[in-house]
Amino acid sequence: MKKLTISAAVVCPLVAIFALFAHITYGQQRKVELEVDGVMLHLGMTKSEVAQKFAGQEYWKVDDDNWVMSRKDSMGPSIQFTNGRLTFTERFWATSENDTGMALFGAVSSLNKDGFHTCEVTAGVNTRPDLTAHNVWISCGDKSVLVMRDTMGSHTYTLVHEELGRQHEIEK
Repeated sequence: MKKLTISAAVVCPLVAIFALFAHITYGQQRKVELEVDGVMLHLGMTKSEVAQKFAGQEYWKVDDDNWVMSRKDSMGPSIQFTNGRLTFTERFWATSENDTGMALFGAVSSLNKDGFHTCEVTAGVNTRPDLTAHNVWISCGDKSVLVMRDTMGSHTYTLVHEELGRQHEIEK
């Protein structure tokens, strides 16, 4: 009986250390990705790598560091670069019946599938003369979900975005 206790006392800490090391190593090696228009993107990609992945697809450039994945002057997922590297992109979660609840479910399920479970939730209002935006962010490190309810004039839109990285303001 004493021999079994000693063995367990030695083996259990070793297994715990191995499991912790494996978890830390996995987390450090794993690239967080986001699928945008059928293309998997990750932070740090160069502009040429991103352009190559979107070869044959339609997109336009607001400027050299801000691209929109759609026809010219249409709304679509944004891609942003800083110092030539991908620092932000997004995916819209839309449903056929504009069901915000199901869009939010899809976006949060995507976070969970990628291993994100501990997140920070914040809310805020952005008011400009032509727009009022009520925003809820679910931030989980490199990935987040943004739920926006924008009012422009008499029109109101609710959008759900899954985001990779942090979006910066476009300088005009």
